[in-house]
Amino acid sequence: MYEYLLLIDDCQNNAAMRHIKLLKQIFDRAVDKGYQLKNPVHKYRCKYIDPMPKPLVLEAVLKLIETDFNEQLNEYRDMFIFMCFTGYHYEELRRLEISDIFIGQDGKKWIATKRAKTEDNGAYMNRYPCYLLLLK
Repeated sequence: MYEYLLLIDDCQNNAAMRHIKLLKQIFDRAVDKGYQLKNPVHKYRCKYIDPMPKPLVLEAVLKLIETDFNEQLNEYRDMFIFMCFTGYHYEELRRLEISDIFIGQDGKKWIATKRAKTEDNGAYMNRYPCYLLLLK
């Protein structure tokens, strides 16, 4: 079955394992209800391969900045780019207010927020691309 899913159905390893896992569950239910005497794939062990995500590169972010979507997608794009440059999570961005931005001793704009996950009170320099997004 695994070979069929890979060769004929053109699935990748993890997708094929997911289909086999679902098939095992269906057979287990059929055995429990008495429709089937035994599960033919009961002893098959699914082996998943951890995918290695590609890191986000600056060129991709710059291409995203230049891309124009509709109004709502532009807002989500700006939020994503802001999170890329600041390292903030969505929850922290959602709670961000104008009063969190201040001018530091160096004369640059900083963001002072309480980090959601670590409860850390920190000030982070507002990098130039982020400042442009905040102006929108």
